[in-house]
Amino acid sequence: MMGDAPPVPSDTEPVTVEEPITLARRLERWIFAVLLAGSSSLLLYDASNPGFMTLLSLPALLVWVVLGVAWLVRLGRCVAGIPTPLRTLVVPALVVIATVALCRSPLLLQLRFDASRSSFDAARVAFDQHPESLRVPDRIGSYDISTVEAFGPATVFAESNDLGLFNDAGFAYLPPATTASLDSDRFESPTYVDLGGGWWAYTARW
Repeated sequence: MMGDAPPVPSDTEPVTVEEPITLARRLERWIFAVLLAGSSSLLLYDASNPGFMTLLSLPALLVWVVLGVAWLVRLGRCVAGIPTPLRTLVVPALVVIATVALCRSPLLLQLRFDASRSSFDAARVAFDQHPESLRVPDRIGSYDISTVEAFGPATVFAESNDLGLFNDAGFAYLPPATTASLDSDRFESPTYVDLGGGWWAYTARW
C-alpha cells in the first residue's frame, strides 16, 4: 500500500523569510562598533586631563552625533518589524551612558594623576630647591608640562594643552593648612579638583 503523498504547500500560504545578514550589514556593524569605541576612548582620555582638549573632544562628539543618527535608524527598523538584533541597540546605549557618567566624574583624572603622583612630588621638591636653575621637564608622569613656577605658596605645573582652545589647565601644589588661591588676573575664575595630598587640578578660562 502506498503511503500518503506529502502535502504540497499552497501558493497562498504565507512564508516567513528571515532577512539574511549580508556582508554589507556585517561591515556596517563593525564600522559602527569601531567608531563608537574609538570616539568613546578619546572622550575618556580627555576626561583624565585637567582641561578640556577641544580639538580632541569635538571630533569625537561629532562622531557620536553621526552614530546617534545611525542608532535611530536601527531603532526605526526594529519598530517597523524588521529583524534587528537587540544587542545592536542595547550595547551602544550602555556604552554612551557609561562614557558620559565617567566623563562627568573626576575618577579618571584622579586615577591618572595618582599614577603620576610620585613624579610630580619629585619635580616639586626639585623645583623648590632650585627654582632658578631647574630645567622644566617636558613630561611629568603621563602629562605634558609647559611651565613650572611658584605662585605665592603654590607650585604650579601648567599642562601643555595644545589641543585646548578656551582654557588653561594644570596642577598646583598648595602646602597643607594654607588658604591660598590661584585667583588673579592671570587665572580667570579657576575651578579646582582636589586630588589629595595638597595637589589640585585647576582649569581657568583665558
